[in-house]
Amino acid sequence: MKPVRKKRLQTVLLILVTSALGSFLIIRALDSN
Repeated sequence: MKPVRKKRLQTVLLILVTSALGSFLIIRALDSN
C-alpha cells in the first residue's frame, strides 16, 4: 500500500471517529436535559 493512501485512510478514520464522538456527546447532552 502506498504511504499516501495509508495517510488518507487514517485521516478518513479520524474524521469518522470525531464525528461519531461529537454526535454521541450531543445526544448525551440532549438526553440529560
